[in-house]
Amino acid sequence: MAEGKPIRIFKDKELTEEIEDFHFGKVEIGKKATVSFYIQNVSRGILENLEISFPTPEGKQIKVVKMPKVLKQGEVGQLILEWSPSPIFRQGFRTTIQIEGEEVFYAPIK
Repeated sequence: MAEGKPIRIFKDKELTEEIEDFHFGKVEIGKKATVSFYIQNVSRGILENLEISFPTPEGKQIKVVKMPKVLKQGEVGQLILEWSPSPIFRQGFRTTIQIEGEEVFYAPIK
């Protein structure tokens, strides 16, 4: 994990295999590939308004099937992505994941 990032991304539910990029593999035209990851809030606050982006042109073809919008401190949420290649895409697809949001700290109620 890069220092200071509030979210860690894991390949497995047990949080043993951290990733920074992923590969959909080769997918036939007209077929879909679905991948599942787990994201963990490692910040000291609550992460709200979470949004995902992919810094490659092909990332525009990725559909977010499931993603939490809020993660409490230490909480883990499931991220499911789906990709269907365009007819001009003739190779496996690898990209990085960027997740951003607002880190919020609430004062305790007295």
